[in-house]
Amino acid sequence: MAVRKFWSSRASSTLLGIALLLPSMSVEAGPAPAQVQTFEVLQPRQFAILRSHAQAFVSAKEYAGFALDTGEVPDAWFHIRYQGQAAMAVENTPAGLVISVPAGVDLLAPDVLWLRDEFRIWLEHDER
Repeated sequence: MAVRKFWSSRASSTLLGIALLLPSMSVEAGPAPAQVQTFEVLQPRQFAILRSHAQAFVSAKEYAGFALDTGEVPDAWFHIRYQGQAAMAVENTPAGLVISVPAGVDLLAPDVLWLRDEFRIWLEHDER
């Protein structure tokens, strides 16, 4: 009888645990919020290298609707667009290099998050 009572108590604990987990697992994940990362200001040559990586990314994915916009001052900023919508902004300001992606870009153009992570690794590990 003691074995049956132990099993019954164990089974009810397991069922309770599953019941508590199910509601949290059934919540739909929404789009990721906007994200902004700031790094040290880049020298013009370093910013040109970063922009060339963005250009290579856009060139490889141009068929999918990616485009690169640059300002009149090429060392100041560039934007990556996906099917006409903003997907990433990179600005070399006096306060620092700012990389931002708008809310929902993970659903719109998830490859941009990969590029942003590549930029972060390059910048943090000083591979310049």
